[in-house]
Amino acid sequence: GVSDYFSFPVPVAHSQDPVWLESVVRAVQAALPTHDLFKIDRFDRGLSRPCRSFPNAKHSMDLGISAWAHRFQPAEDGSFDHTFKPSLRKRIRRRKRRMEETVGRKVTFHWPPDDLSALDIYWNIRRRRFEATGIIDTLEDHWLEFYKRAASKSDDEFAFNLSILQDGDDRVVSASIGVRFKTTYVGLGTTFEPALHPNLSPGHQVAYEAMGEALRRGVEVFDRSIGDQPYKKWFGCEGRKIETVFMPSSPLGHLAHQVWSFK
Repeated sequence: GVSDYFSFPVPVAHSQDPVWLESVVRAVQAALPTHDLFKIDRFDRGLSRPCRSFPNAKHSMDLGISAWAHRFQPAEDGSFDHTFKPSLRKRIRRRKRRMEETVGRKVTFHWPPDDLSALDIYWNIRRRRFEATGIIDTLEDHWLEFYKRAASKSDDEFAFNLSILQDGDDRVVSASIGVRFKTTYVGLGTTFEPALHPNLSPGHQVAYEAMGEALRRGVEVFDRSIGDQPYKKWFGCEGRKIETVFMPSSPLGHLAHQVWSFK
């Protein structure tokens, strides 16, 4: 009962887990009455879903689903990373310096891309990274077409953006895409070449550069969308709860939660 809390541009999930793992998860899902274990309150839509066998509140867990965003508060020197987790801030600065000294470093911004084929740069890297992790993206052509349609609609208020990090040999190391709407930037995805300089944190570097470019272009809020992944806090984002999920605190409830989270 919770799979539709985020609306995709296509009617089914966009990635497929490794076959052996998918079969295990499906077997567990089939054995659990998960539709009886959850209740969702949608704070942003004023909706609440009923639950047919909802347990007593004192025996339940309350788990929130939040949207995360970084509100720029530049320091006197113009920097914005003072709100980052200190270890991340130091890591990015060290990796940038090491990359400049060892393999060379260049950042380019296509805000928006002049040629829509530039999106293939991001997509080709994303595909190779998926292949390296064993994940099969069954709808990559649909997503690429969706992003190209969005990029073709760019105007003064709405713009699709691509940021690229390259080494001294002009090889693309990592890339990040997003959209700007007035003073808000929404990050859509960041990926990196798994075979090139992984020890230099290329994904963190290009995400950092995209944030800096957004600030220079007058963006006030850098939105990282829904999901409570730890890296969002590392980048100084603050969460805004948009949904809450209740479930039993019993072993069965915990197991159902793990299966649902894996989905």
